[in-house]
Amino acid sequence: ANELFKKKIEPFLLTLEPGGESGKHPYSSHHGEEFAIILEGKIKFIIEDTEYLLSDGDSVYYNSTKPHKSVNIGKKEAVIILVIPGM
Repeated sequence: ANELFKKKIEPFLLTLEPGGESGKHPYSSHHGEEFAIILEGKIKFIIEDTEYLLSDGDSVYYNSTKPHKSVNIGKKEAVIILVIPGM
């Protein structure tokens, strides 16, 4: 692959409906670090066995190899900017 097109990070916008989650099971397969900032809504962010309650303006930074997932615990749509390791 051409090195010019190899991304070190991949930012994207994640929208979760009320009760929605990033996946049924926590992710942990990729190496590197991740960062998320909550633009709108209330999120329960789970990293390994620890739960963090996040809302508008809160952020989290963590090692991607640790099992992690996010769940919208609010009554409205949640919007998150997520930055993950590039592929």
